[in-house]
Amino acid sequence: MVVSSDLIRYSICLSMDDSNLQRYLNKPTAAIHIPNSFTATERKLVNICLFEGLKDNFGSEVYLVDVKRTLEFLGCDRTKNTHWLKNQLFSALLSKIIRWNVLKADKTLQEWSCTFLSGYVHEPEDGTLGFSFNPLAVKQFQQRQLYSRLLLQMQVPFKSGHALALYEYLNDAMQRHKGDELTTGLRLNDLRLLLGVSDTQYLEFKHLNQRAIKPAFEEINKHTDIEVTRKLIRENRNVAGLQIVVKRKQNFQPTLDLKLTPGQLSEKPVSDEAKLLIDYGVTSNKAVKMAELYETDKIVRNVHYTINRAEKSTIKNFPSYLVKAITDDYAKCESGQNEIDIKEEWSKYRFLKAEEYFNKMKNTEQELLRSEYIQTIKNNKPSSLVRQKFEHDGGWNSRFIENDFRNKVLITLLKKPEELCIETFQEFWPQHQLKIMLEDKQKTVRSNQKSNGCVSVSAR
Repeated sequence: MVVSSDLIRYSICLSMDDSNLQRYLNKPTAAIHIPNSFTATERKLVNICLFEGLKDNFGSEVYLVDVKRTLEFLGCDRTKNTHWLKNQLFSALLSKIIRWNVLKADKTLQEWSCTFLSGYVHEPEDGTLGFSFNPLAVKQFQQRQLYSRLLLQMQVPFKSGHALALYEYLNDAMQRHKGDELTTGLRLNDLRLLLGVSDTQYLEFKHLNQRAIKPAFEEINKHTDIEVTRKLIRENRNVAGLQIVVKRKQNFQPTLDLKLTPGQLSEKPVSDEAKLLIDYGVTSNKAVKMAELYETDKIVRNVHYTINRAEKSTIKNFPSYLVKAITDDYAKCESGQNEIDIKEEWSKYRFLKAEEYFNKMKNTEQELLRSEYIQTIKNNKPSSLVRQKFEHDGGWNSRFIENDFRNKVLITLLKKPEELCIETFQEFWPQHQLKIMLEDKQKTVRSNQKSNGCVSVSAR
């Protein structure tokens, strides 16, 4: 399938710029638990494509990536053969049939098989490649429940597809464990599946260990934020699997040097995360680097934390305190409240979206919903209390009736994944909240500039 340039121009196409790629990918677990028939570079390209698709929950028909920057994040920035990206890597994602969710960890999804992409087009005049996801994959990924955060920069130095596949699996397990150390068992059959090693390859375990397992562990320990050790699990003297101990490295800092040319840092687009930090007084260079290093959720939570702390006590240097709060994740001590906060945020978001959909309806459509609601409370015995409230407390002017109509009728207007699933909303919330905070901060700045030229610290 080849997509026309006209379609690309009129599609919602998201470019993979310098600031956007240096972020965390919320990779679906179903896309981690696959038989690894991808090479290391092909799997890296899968992650780059997923990053673009997850920006709008796979809502666009066509996406664009910059060829030069894509090659850098594949660890292939020195190559001059850019046609290799199109003719080999993208072609592999277009042709290889992959079994997704083979370990069935995500209970909301079935195991399914399909190609990753359905089409791509080369745009040599502006150095981009456009691609389209396979609709079968899109349908599954939009319903995902489990995912893990993967920093795209972490994948750059990987040379082995075995190592990258194993790292993603262990990183996913660690994040579900929610601790700094994990001991887990991995059956030999599952290990072969994840590494993409068939039963006919390396028949003796010593050969599998020497050619695939040992090099993968060495590469993970050298290049990533986790340290792994292993012991053999034996059954009747035969190796049945591995017992793996995974530990998070303390103060691990991935490199931020992606061979930027002089002046490129100041010329490249500034991410929303960096803009927010700059608005709160953090220097431009520091803000850009922190936005590259830390995920949106961590930045947003700690901006909230610092604002709340400033309201309760004196902070002499707000920008300096904010940088320290993000670096050391001060908001983590409030983690016990996070789940409740997300539920509250989700509830408020759902009500606002439901009212927004209702207000966009025609008057006749609104009246039809109101009439159906009245008929329901009049005809159903369980609605006797609501009927009494409607008849004696002012009808539609009653706060009780307003809330009941919202809970029973308006809520049925919700349709998007983040409106229907709290796990999807939790993934969506940081970017949504970031936009709100930026808008509120800019409004405050403009208001203060009009009144007395002073800028105060305030946010939603």
